[in-house]
Amino acid sequence: MQQAPSTKLQMHYYLNDELHRMDAIVRNKCEAELLAIVQEVAKALNTHIIIDAEAWKEGGLRDIWAFANANAGVLSVIIGVTSIIVSRIPTNNPELEQLKKEDLKLSIL
Repeated sequence: MQQAPSTKLQMHYYLNDELHRMDAIVRNKCEAELLAIVQEVAKALNTHIIIDAEAWKEGGLRDIWAFANANAGVLSVIIGVTSIIVSRIPTNNPELEQLKKEDLKLSIL
């Protein structure tokens, strides 16, 4: 059986605290960057897409964006490429981590 192409992308922000909230400006900037990536991928594929935001679901901050286009295969490629690009973005700063380790060593001494 052939699997239907995916036409949705869900963002789930994992929070480090129990407050279940996130700075709105930071969140908006994150989403703006992700939308810019999606638009660049679509532009590279020479296609136009429509992105609709769906209603929230329970459990953390989650957004579901529904993509629309006559060609569901192109949408699957856009979502797949976007997912790969986003997964390669470092979640931490290696230089900062190294500095923290050095600071901890010095404070112990």
